[in-house]
Amino acid sequence: MSMFFLRGVAAARAKLRAFGLESSGGVLVTFALAMIPVMLTLGVALDYGRAARARSALQEAADSAAIAAARLPSGTQTARQAAAQNVALSNLAIMGLRVTPTVTETESAGNYQVTITGAMPTTFMQLVRISSVPVSATSTATNNGPGITSTQTTTTPANVCILAVGATRPQAFLANSGATINAPTCEVDVASTATPAAILNSGASFTLSSMCIAGTNIINNGATFTNGASVLKLGCNSAQDPFAAQMPSVNVGPCTVSNQNYSGSVTLQPGVYCGGFNFNGSGTITLSPGLYIFKNVSWNLNSGWTMTGSGVTFYFADSSYLQFNGTAGVVLSAPTTGTYANILMFEAPGLATSAFTINGAATSADCLTGLIHLPSRDITFNSGANVNSASITMVTNTLIMDGVTWNLKPSAFNLPSASSTVTTTTSVSIPSPSHLIR
Repeated sequence: MSMFFLRGVAAARAKLRAFGLESSGGVLVTFALAMIPVMLTLGVALDYGRAARARSALQEAADSAAIAAARLPSGTQTARQAAAQNVALSNLAIMGLRVTPTVTETESAGNYQVTITGAMPTTFMQLVRISSVPVSATSTATNNGPGITSTQTTTTPANVCILAVGATRPQAFLANSGATINAPTCEVDVASTATPAAILNSGASFTLSSMCIAGTNIINNGATFTNGASVLKLGCNSAQDPFAAQMPSVNVGPCTVSNQNYSGSVTLQPGVYCGGFNFNGSGTITLSPGLYIFKNVSWNLNSGWTMTGSGVTFYFADSSYLQFNGTAGVVLSAPTTGTYANILMFEAPGLATSAFTINGAATSADCLTGLIHLPSRDITFNSGANVNSASITMVTNTLIMDGVTWNLKPSAFNLPSASSTVTTTTSVSIPSPSHLIR
């Protein structure tokens, strides 16, 4: 562009000097004729200058369009083409460029190339029948490159999976020989400040994020904490029970099933169960989804029975109890939606304390999933009453574990610790950002 312009200016100056010294009568005519090619040269230089600026503008638009295409690696070619064209036209409009462009996007091995072609209208060059000058620009962008790894660290309260709320009860938590809890993401809290607040006997083993006992006096006869003795904390703030105020109210209607003896296989429906229920011999109980209300119930599930139910909730209107004996097996999970979402067992508020016993030796571990909110119950899991839980949160008055193995994870009901936190570090891989490689 500059060479054309400078040559034109130099030629014009030379002609002007020559004609300035000329005194003949035909000088004006000669001068006018001589200026035609000079002015045409200047016009061509101006048109080419505008074309060069147009190419620069097209290059910027092509760069932006290529990056736009590279940001859609999982999109179709049609989608990338549309994105590239929209970005290119927007950029050219902002620049005020009078070019009608054609935008083409192609992809190869993660590289996204955009070519913009167009024609720049001329002004002076039209005198020599050149109406436009072709202009084009090409740019390539890619996502191929080293990604970015971001490390994020968060600190949150530990999750309490088991809470014994009996604040004045001696040995509110008793773990006898053979009792094992494998719950590395769970905390066990005991609210008792009595003497002793808890008894941890030799042969008991715990894999926990923490065990918090509000009292300072316990009997520890050599229980094992697999991830260090510091897991056991005394005189700490135990978690508060937040669920009593959150439980849905239940309208206990008249009995729908009363005083039954079962054998073989049976399917039960939701309703109000009253009186004594015995399951003799061996068999299977299938519980249909829904709410089971127990009113003045004693339920004895004898050895050899298996009870299964998905989407079920047990509500204890009083001191009704279920007793699982011998090799009785239980596989129960709470509903995941609705009024009783994630609630497996709960009770009427303000009940007096009472016992709840689950005996062991089931052929396979019981599986309980959901919230068990029984703050009035002194629950005993006798030898062999093993539990594998996808997720569980248990609130009891007291808890006794005799030779059982529990594998637990927190339930959907979060019970935050008042004394411990968990620090989690996660690495997040961020794909390589789109960048130009032209």
